[in-house]
Amino acid sequence: MTLDRDRVAGFKSMANRGIANRTLGVTQLPDAMAKLTTRDRLAPVQFGIPGLRIGPDDTVVDVGCGSGSICRYAGSFGATVIGIDSEPSLIEQAEDAMREVSAKSWRGIVSDCDPIPLPDGIASHVFCTEVLEHDDPARFIAELARIGRPGALFYVSVPDPLSESLIRDVAPDWYWEPPFHRRVYDHGQLETLLREAGLRVEQRERGGSYQTVRWLLWWTLGRDPYDTAEDAALMKVWERLWRTMMSSPHSAPLFRILEETLPKSQIVLASKPGASMLIRFRRLMAFRILNRLKRSVRSGELRMCGLRLTWSLGRCRDRPST
Repeated sequence: MTLDRDRVAGFKSMANRGIANRTLGVTQLPDAMAKLTTRDRLAPVQFGIPGLRIGPDDTVVDVGCGSGSICRYAGSFGATVIGIDSEPSLIEQAEDAMREVSAKSWRGIVSDCDPIPLPDGIASHVFCTEVLEHDDPARFIAELARIGRPGALFYVSVPDPLSESLIRDVAPDWYWEPPFHRRVYDHGQLETLLREAGLRVEQRERGGSYQTVRWLLWWTLGRDPYDTAEDAALMKVWERLWRTMMSSPHSAPLFRILEETLPKSQIVLASKPGASMLIRFRRLMAFRILNRLKRSVRSGELRMCGLRLTWSLGRCRDRPST
C-alpha cells in the first residue's frame, strides 16, 4: 500500500478529536474551545474524568497528540504540556492550538516514540488515546510507564472490539493495514497490558456510540471519516437526530443502551504506584463518589440516608457524546 501522508494525518487528527471530545465532555472540542469567552479561558472547567484533575503544578504528556485537542485542554489549566506525534503537520496544528491557551510551557515533538524521547519520570499525567492499535503494545506501554513519575495518572484508550466488528464490512482495506488499525483489543486485554507494565488500573469505561454511528455512515458512503467538507449536511442530520433523542426526559435508558451496545472506544484510567497514602485515599474517594453520581444521573435515581430521589433528564445532554 502506498502511504498517503495526508490520509494518515487526517485520520489521526479525527480519531484524536473524537476521543478528546468524549473525554472532555464537549461535541467538537476545537470549535467549542475557540468560542470560549475570556472569562471561560481564565477559569476553565474540569471535564468528565473522575479523579483526574490538572493544575499548574502538573506536567502533561500526550503521546499521539494529533492536532492538540487534549494538549490545549491541559494548557488551559496552566500545566506544562508536551505533545508528541509522528506527523509533522499535526504537531504544527497542535502548535497553533496551544497559542490560544496560557500553558506554563509547551513543547511539540515529532517522533515515532520508539523510544519516547523524554526522560524517566517526567509526567504527572500521560494521555495516549487511540494509538495502541497502531503499534507494538507491550513495548509502547512500557515506554508510557517509564515517563510517568510515581503516582502519575495514565489515560489510555483503544477502539472497542464491538465497533471494530460493526465497521469491518464497510471500512476500506487500508483501515486494517499499517499504520492504521493493525490490532483489535478484546475487553480486558488493555487492562492486562497496563498491569504487566507495572501500572494499577483505577477505572474502566466504554462509550462513544455517537461516533460509532458517525463512522458507519461515512464508510457506507465511501468517504473518509475526517473528510467533512463535502458531506457536512449528512453529519448535521445525524447530529440533529442525536440531539433530539438526547433531549427527551426519557433519554437516560436509551443512552445507556447505546453506550453499552455501540461503544466506539474502551477507556482505562491507570496510575503508577508510589503516590502518598493521602493522595491515594483522595483519588479512591473521588473515583467512588463521582462514579456513583454519574450512575445516578444516568439512571435518574439516587438513594441516600433512607431517601429515594428521582428526576427526569431534560436537555442536560443535548450535545452528542463522542
